[in-house]
Amino acid sequence: MNGCLWETPQWSQVNKTLLSGIPAVKNVLLWFQSPVELPLQKAKVSRNVKKLEGYQENGNPAQITAYEVDLDNDGVADFVKWDFEQEFHSYVVFVNINGEWYPFEREYGEMCGC
Repeated sequence: MNGCLWETPQWSQVNKTLLSGIPAVKNVLLWFQSPVELPLQKAKVSRNVKKLEGYQENGNPAQITAYEVDLDNDGVADFVKWDFEQEFHSYVVFVNINGEWYPFEREYGEMCGC
């Protein structure tokens, strides 16, 4: 609990290391583990920002930033992350496993009525 903001991180990076030779990254888009080394030199990330019609945040249209991560550059996203820009930050990540989408990770803030 942080003031009136409640956060629910799903995965922990504690005691995890990046692949050797990969520089430290700030503002990580998403974190996952793989049992095998992936050809990340082929990875592609695309970003789209959309205004949410009918939703206002402090007088401004609320927006969502959608990221698509294609790890093997086959034209099909392997992960999709939706960042919700509101008074508090929220996001949800989905993973594509054999053509089907599954929830992977989420974090959201919620006003508690303080």
